[in-house]
Amino acid sequence: MSSETQFAASHSGFWNALLPMAESYIRKHNAQLSSFAHPLISLVPADQRGVVNESAFLIFTEMAERGIPSSALSQEVLESCFEKSLQFIARMRQFSRIPPEPISDLGRIDAMFLADRLASYFSEQRPAYFRIRPLFPGCGWINSAEGDALSDRNLFEVKAGERLFRVIDLRQLLCYCALDFSAKLYQVETITLVNPRFGTFIQEDLDTLCQKIAGASAPDVLGEIVNYISEPFSRYSGV
Repeated sequence: MSSETQFAASHSGFWNALLPMAESYIRKHNAQLSSFAHPLISLVPADQRGVVNESAFLIFTEMAERGIPSSALSQEVLESCFEKSLQFIARMRQFSRIPPEPISDLGRIDAMFLADRLASYFSEQRPAYFRIRPLFPGCGWINSAEGDALSDRNLFEVKAGERLFRVIDLRQLLCYCALDFSAKLYQVETITLVNPRFGTFIQEDLDTLCQKIAGASAPDVLGEIVNYISEPFSRYSGV
């Protein structure tokens, strides 16, 4: 079995054949990103960004579930978010020689600021339906997976790093959409990549995106992904 992020980061032959125009699409859109806030100037060291970004999303989750601003969250809740984030990053870096350090005071400020930005961004969406961490059932050799947020039929992926959006981000979103297509659950129609650190986003109708990066309709593209991951995993060993 494999995760959707592992799949998105590997199997390059499959992805390049399926999405031949993806690189040109992401370059074009990175050059003309939509903005919702000014870039965040941060003094937090780069090696703390993973813990900061994960903390921000957990704090945002607590805010959304409780319907309160970050300033109203108890210290106990905040400390739980910081600790869970450290544990998550430690698992992600389990083979690293240098374990992640607990979040610093500056990192806590950054995390709160990013969480507030996410809350502000999503409040402008005014959805009839909003869900954080929507669950997508597994399919074939891809495990069940959690997206970041679902607003009506718009699937959001949050990337808070100091970088532009990448093709791998589109692949990851398409993985979720393929799992959804297989399960016939949320019927995603729109995808959005959002970076609260830069205050930027890319939003595209799913079918339009597939036409632009694959030259095919969304059902055809998602069907190809479902067919691929439904084959025996042993067939792709070493891919």
